[in-house]
Amino acid sequence: MRKSTRGKVLPFDYPFTDARSAAAFETLFTGLQKFNPNLTEPVMSDIATPCIHVMFKPNEIILDYGEICEYVYFAINGLVTSLEKEDGKEFNCWFMSDGDVIIAIDSFFMQHRSTERLVALASTECIALHVEDLNMLREKHPSFAFLELMLTRYYYQQTFNRTKWLRKDVKGKYKMLKTHYPELTQQVTRSALASYLGVSREHLSKIVQEEIAE
Repeated sequence: MRKSTRGKVLPFDYPFTDARSAAAFETLFTGLQKFNPNLTEPVMSDIATPCIHVMFKPNEIILDYGEICEYVYFAINGLVTSLEKEDGKEFNCWFMSDGDVIIAIDSFFMQHRSTERLVALASTECIALHVEDLNMLREKHPSFAFLELMLTRYYYQQTFNRTKWLRKDVKGKYKMLKTHYPELTQQVTRSALASYLGVSREHLSKIVQEEIAE
């Protein structure tokens, strides 16, 4: 039996009768076309049919430790963090916001239990697709398979670029974060950013003040 998604599921009947769902899917369609402009209306119709429109409240868990990530979430708006545990301590390992693809990477691709927890940091609106529906779309439409390839390449490049930050000190990492992801430094709390950077909130506050003073 297919596992249901967490969150509040909203009406999503296709063809659309609900304006909010129509607007959310149009946002998704526009975002996906950036990665593959050749997506046709029939393909998008097949994508829309199994979609789920879902809302998460602030601090609501999207995926918990030990669960299998069976859905990919396309963020229409909002803010989500990925958390992991090390030596009994939980830390933020990345953040996802408007237009991002939200998954627990290893769990989703391997379909095994997650070592991550995905949590909404703000009210977050998503369009979700189950992994079985993704497999069907990939097999049916070559253009969708190409879309997946482009998305995977895009996020791989982002992740690879962030690995270069490891050579920098905390101040350097914060500058890179501010340069490449300025919206995150505005949206994410100081405590969550400090957790991601591996320092105390007080240490990060000092770095921010030094940045302002420069």
